[in-house]
Amino acid sequence: MNRTTFTSLNKPSKHVLGTGLAGYVECTYQHLVNLFGEPTIKTDEFKTSAEWHIEVRRNDELHGVASIYDYKQHDNYTGDGTETKDITHWHVGGKMGIAGAVMAFIQHPQLTKHSQNV
Repeated sequence: MNRTTFTSLNKPSKHVLGTGLAGYVECTYQHLVNLFGEPTIKTDEFKTSAEWHIEVRRNDELHGVASIYDYKQHDNYTGDGTETKDITHWHVGGKMGIAGAVMAFIQHPQLTKHSQNV
């Protein structure tokens, strides 16, 4: 049986280098925190205020890493008072189809096993 896990990493992953925007997901900040824990990746606190690096494993083999982040939506950039907890439009970056798997998991977490903060 195929088993896919999505794990939030506590430090930046070298596997995110060379990835790009692959899509978007609409959900609350709290939904992402419920799935992956508080964001632990340091941001520039200007264009990006929250970021997660999500490791995707299939049958315990590393399949890739995706990033989830806001981009140019926080008050630090827009000046409109928007706080990170109020953001609902998230960018997903990745390669090799990983981003699509992460977006599907965010929308339907009950269909897949996952773990937090490794």
